[in-house]
Amino acid sequence: MNRTLTHIPFSVRYIFTIYLADLLFFTLFRVILFLTNLSLLDGVDEKAALSLHAFILGFRFDTVISGYLLILPMVLLVFADIFNRHPVVLFKAIRVFIFLLFFLAFFICSADIPFFKQYNTRLNSAALHWVSTPGFIISMILEEKAFFIYLILFACFIAVYFILSRKINRKYIKEYKALPRYGNRPVSLLKTFAFCLPALFLVLLGIRGRTTFKSPIRVGTSYFCNNRFLNQLGLNPVFTFLRSYLDDNKKTNKTLHLADDNTAIASVQTLSSNK
Repeated sequence: MNRTLTHIPFSVRYIFTIYLADLLFFTLFRVILFLTNLSLLDGVDEKAALSLHAFILGFRFDTVISGYLLILPMVLLVFADIFNRHPVVLFKAIRVFIFLLFFLAFFICSADIPFFKQYNTRLNSAALHWVSTPGFIISMILEEKAFFIYLILFACFIAVYFILSRKINRKYIKEYKALPRYGNRPVSLLKTFAFCLPALFLVLLGIRGRTTFKSPIRVGTSYFCNNRFLNQLGLNPVFTFLRSYLDDNKKTNKTLHLADDNTAIASVQTLSSNK
């Protein structure tokens, strides 16, 4: 371990490493989406510049999702550093927690590619419309061979991610076990605060998605040109899925409850007789 890095609290170094790994996989999914839809760029001027801009926007949306998924592990590890308490069970639980969260996130990214091919939009809550009919979903997947390609893609990606995350965790767990449970601090309390508080602020800023005083990042933030595909390329499917699900379940979007037929008929008859 570089002696310079040992002056940075464990929580900051570990979460930042995991964040970079997750960002890599989100970007790989976006590259695949891009390559499988190149035909949608026919006739677009300055393809390279616009595509690069879309990928830069993608970095912002991927950071938002990574921030949401890593904020709890970050807070727990920061408290462990501040109070100089490092139970091994905490680190083990955090490792499992992070893997499960990104397992789901990468599954959504895999499902997003054929979903976009079919509906020309990123994955959203419409995917839940068939949850009540699992038989239909299974038959649809079995009949469409293209779905198997993306299931295999997901299996390969999650296998590589598991190997990479295990390698990262092996590197850090030795150091974590060596951290004192009590007594001398590996990093002074002043340095711990000096690194951890700004790091937490950056995670929260990443979740917000922008540095201006405007509203947090939205789906519309990715729209920057006249090409529909490029406007959606920067979006993260986990973001669009969760955002649409939350919007669908807002209190203001409650289903309109109409009167039953008998009550409606009786009301009309009453109104007619009063005329």
